[in-house]
Amino acid sequence: MKKTTNSGVSAWYIPKFDLKMKLTTVLLIVSLFKIQASSYSQTTKISLNLKQVSVEKVLDEIERNTEFKFLADTQEVKLGRIVSIRVRNEKVETILDRIFRNSDVIYSILDKQIVLKRDRDRPAVEVKTQTAVQRSVSGTVVDADGQPLPGVNVVEKGTGNGTSTDFDGNYSIAISNDSAVLVFSYLGFVSVEIPVGGQSTVNTTLQEDVGELDEVVVTALGIRKDAKALGYSVAKVGEERILASGTPVNALQSLYGTASGVTVASTATGPSGGMKINIRNAVSFDENSTTRPLIVVDGIPIHDENTNITANARTGRDNGTGINDINPDDIQSFEILKGAKASVLYGSEGANGVILITTKSGSRNRGLGISASFTTTMEESAFMPELQNQYGTGRSASTSQTDDQGYFLDENNERTLDVAGSAFGPKYDPSVVLNWWDGSRRPWVANNKSVYDQLFRTGSQQTANVSLSSGGEKGSIRFSYTNLRYNPIYPGAKYTKNTFSLNTSYEINDNISLKYVSNLFTTSNYNASYEGSFDAQGATSSLGAYSSDIDVDLLRSYLVTDNGFNYFANPERRSNFISNGRSSVVSTLWDWTQNVSDFNRLHSLQSLTLDLTFNDNLSASILGGLDYTTERNIYKGKLQDPDLIGPNSGSVFRDTNRIIRKTYGQATFNYDYTWNDFGFNGFVGGVIRSNYFESKGAEKIGGFVIPNFFSFSNLPSGVQPQYVYDNGEDILYSLLGSFQVDWDDQIYVEAQARQDWSSILPPGNNSYFYPGASATWIASNSFELPEAIQFLKLRTSWADVGRPGPLYFSNVNLGVSASGGGFILTPPNDLPPIDENFVPNLKPERKREYEVGLEGYFFRGRRLGIDFSYYHANTYDQIMKVAAPPGLGVDNIRINAGDVQNKGWELALRTKPVVGKDFQWDVDMTFASSKTKVKRLDGDITSLSLWSRNGLNAVAEVGGEYGLIVQQSGNYRYINPSDDSDPNNGELVVDSNGQRYAYSTRSNKKVGKLLPDVTGGLFTRFNYKNFGLVVNMDYSFGATFINEAETYMMAAGVLNESLAYRDAASGGIPYYLNDEGQKVGGTNPNGATYNDGVLLNGVRADGTPNAQVVSAEEYYGSSYFSNGFFPEDRLFKSDYIALRNIALDYRLPDLSDKIGLRDIVLSVFANNVAYIYKAAPNTIPESTNGTGWAQGSYGTTALPSQRSIGLSIKAKL
Repeated sequence: MKKTTNSGVSAWYIPKFDLKMKLTTVLLIVSLFKIQASSYSQTTKISLNLKQVSVEKVLDEIERNTEFKFLADTQEVKLGRIVSIRVRNEKVETILDRIFRNSDVIYSILDKQIVLKRDRDRPAVEVKTQTAVQRSVSGTVVDADGQPLPGVNVVEKGTGNGTSTDFDGNYSIAISNDSAVLVFSYLGFVSVEIPVGGQSTVNTTLQEDVGELDEVVVTALGIRKDAKALGYSVAKVGEERILASGTPVNALQSLYGTASGVTVASTATGPSGGMKINIRNAVSFDENSTTRPLIVVDGIPIHDENTNITANARTGRDNGTGINDINPDDIQSFEILKGAKASVLYGSEGANGVILITTKSGSRNRGLGISASFTTTMEESAFMPELQNQYGTGRSASTSQTDDQGYFLDENNERTLDVAGSAFGPKYDPSVVLNWWDGSRRPWVANNKSVYDQLFRTGSQQTANVSLSSGGEKGSIRFSYTNLRYNPIYPGAKYTKNTFSLNTSYEINDNISLKYVSNLFTTSNYNASYEGSFDAQGATSSLGAYSSDIDVDLLRSYLVTDNGFNYFANPERRSNFISNGRSSVVSTLWDWTQNVSDFNRLHSLQSLTLDLTFNDNLSASILGGLDYTTERNIYKGKLQDPDLIGPNSGSVFRDTNRIIRKTYGQATFNYDYTWNDFGFNGFVGGVIRSNYFESKGAEKIGGFVIPNFFSFSNLPSGVQPQYVYDNGEDILYSLLGSFQVDWDDQIYVEAQARQDWSSILPPGNNSYFYPGASATWIASNSFELPEAIQFLKLRTSWADVGRPGPLYFSNVNLGVSASGGGFILTPPNDLPPIDENFVPNLKPERKREYEVGLEGYFFRGRRLGIDFSYYHANTYDQIMKVAAPPGLGVDNIRINAGDVQNKGWELALRTKPVVGKDFQWDVDMTFASSKTKVKRLDGDITSLSLWSRNGLNAVAEVGGEYGLIVQQSGNYRYINPSDDSDPNNGELVVDSNGQRYAYSTRSNKKVGKLLPDVTGGLFTRFNYKNFGLVVNMDYSFGATFINEAETYMMAAGVLNESLAYRDAASGGIPYYLNDEGQKVGGTNPNGATYNDGVLLNGVRADGTPNAQVVSAEEYYGSSYFSNGFFPEDRLFKSDYIALRNIALDYRLPDLSDKIGLRDIVLSVFANNVAYIYKAAPNTIPESTNGTGWAQGSYGTTALPSQRSIGLSIKAKL
């Protein structure tokens, strides 16, 4: 029975007797006989999860869940102190030890009664008023997130003088002198001692004691679990890591190197476009099947897709996808579910892993909390190719259009800037003056700035965020607004994003609670880049776009005529006016400054959760959500000249809209029961998910009545634009269940399953079952291990998950076209898998995986943490296309076949090399390695082509690694069919013109692969007093990257590497032209001798040695202009070690008394800092065309990457 005293604190007592007499008697008996805990106390365990409640509330919960009763005199024992506690299957004695640690309360257990009393040998924690008191000190205590901590013990060290913080984390204490030391202690947090000195305000931040509280992570379906209980690998990335170096444009940018087995990379588009992300080298045989993980925000799966750039200026721009909208400032954490068991509850959508994003919520602190931050950066082009500046636009001196020194001669036989050559002109000589295309005469010198430096500007990013939060005992609310303005490094582009975020929760009563989360994003992407924005070749065939004599400002000054047309597009100037390289630069400038690509996206993400608690063991949760996106994409291509018509005129107008709607519903009935040392918990439930998209619009190329007035009403009477329309819908129903049993905090066994019904699959084949199981043994709780082993856990798991394939992949999709008053149906190029009765029978791809792992913390304070995993997966029933038999009327047949084996290991290390009073050093490292092998295809098929480009073919071969790159067209060596001892056997064969090595279209030489062997990262943080330094690195080794800039820029002669053979000093051999104009090696006794000769070592097709001398221009142009072949010496590994981020921050002393601000943090940082090592000399692995597994493996642009340097400030009010 409870009684409430005048102070409002409950007291437990035995009725009808004098309370003081009764307690005195009981306490005397306890003290004299030292009664020990009974067998009941030794065996009874309970689970508690209480945050910021009074000690009284904790005792109430213990009484409610056990047979224990408490006796206490609340005039002596203070039970109003605020604590937080989270335990599972813990003994009551252990809970009481934690609650009353660092307090003056002791307890004794007598059978099922627990008596609390004040420890007379320890001074009471209360404020003393005595003459020794000289002055008062006050302050605020917060946690690592800046949230106030109520109930923190604040004690003057060595005395009984103390107090505790109020609900808002504030305290005030009178101290005896300036040499006093304040001790701050709180359950579940590391105690802190701070000398007062002359301070009147002492604020502090307490860090969670990882050894005291078990880490909780979010798992599938948003279920929170103790990390120690999981039987599979989950990686958690917190707010500190996400915002370690400013606010990224794309939240995925914060994941570089953070989790073992997880790789992220940007593309040539930069941060406003899509980002690649892959978990454990997920693969597919069909380019329409994504290998991206499922992305879930606050329990709601969001729309996510691969994006890429193409050569089509209207439709080939990368504007990103749903994840681009998620605001990093609002993210509390990422949880990455890597294995099949971790994601089994997502069934057919979880085969590639799952990324769970939890956004920030409000705190239950009274009053209004305000947080604000501002980040600004400067963006510079970085990692550009090494360009030569010794030779300019032109051709070899041995051509008929030049004089003997290589200068181009015009019709007046005057030295003039070459109008046709790439970068093989004469060496720069300031004493030579040339006629220029604008009518001026200029000295023959290189520009002080490269074309890159002239074209690209200094970009910028500004991100401002403000958030308001408040709460109370019943609920909390947080509202956040973020504005991001990003100006890319190329002119004419602009990216803006506004984010409105609302997160609320409310407990209607003890049994019903609600949570509502709303995120609204508006994104505008103006003039995003596409493949032609800065093409690696300089507009495909216009080599020499990067010659160092090109004056971009001069071209820009002439670009637009007075009537708004392109000066250089006039038919009189389209040929023999400026060089092809300059024409390429003109095209780039016109696209950036005159054409318009205007993309706008409105993205709404809403969720509502209803939690019902029926009793201590049974509960239910209902979640509903909507991810709704509308996009409008407008392209306006200006007419370049009134004399031009059709596609070459540049005049085009396209206006399209797209709607993407994903609805999601989830309901679970949950149970949690403890019996002796056993715990049982789980749930049963269901999921319904619907996807719908619709796109429609119109396009017209040329033919407008008024030039450059972009409206479909501006068309001649009777002329209609070309209409575009597409839509699709699918639905998924699921039943799921989970059951876990644990014993004595040592053994955890879990089984889960999901049954899916997907409309993507044919009706008779659309139901599939996905099971999974895991087991965990916490060895450190089973044995008395050496003190150095703080925690040791072994785990294993198994699961079978899948993916249904792309939308309508199992359908026979007929084409429809108008014909008179009717229509014509045309058969598709591909047929889905069908049975003998021509009934589609496509099945989902399946992935079966088992995993074993070990987790441990070592040494006091958990100075070393290890998380190791080994996994073995087989992806079978792969969806693929194979060539159709002749006469079937289609090109390919889709089938379920194949078995791809993926096995690898992952290692994460967390270390604290130095832990001192003023200096701490943390180092986190990740390592991962995997091999993906094709075990089986279908029937007699032993090789499957994944994609082909420029004579390179990515293939899957039975018995080999997935994604081997085969050079179909490559060099070959001479073999004398009649003489095995011919000394020329094995020599490279030179082409008949001597300009390159000959190549065979049946080379089939393996020259690389798509997947890396090893990936990982390093994240380290140094803290010294109020200063912090963060360094983040990531690396990858083993894959091959194909970038056409590496070969086309060699063909153009603009790279430093192309300086070889230009003259005698660089290896060129002498030659001259004979009377027939043929090149002959040696010095001309009667005329000009040229020194840019190349003689390839090798033999002719007949085996005779090659003796044909060619010019350097001919050699580079023929050997490296990739037209049906890709030179092997321009293929490079994508190996790199990148210094991704550096940040230095300083936390200012508390200024709340002076200006009302606290937790002020100033940071300076740099992102994309440097490549410590990279294999490719002129490009980086992140200059790919897209995020898909095909487009993400090659690049065709020369767009540079970006390096940012910034400043941020954060503060709270």
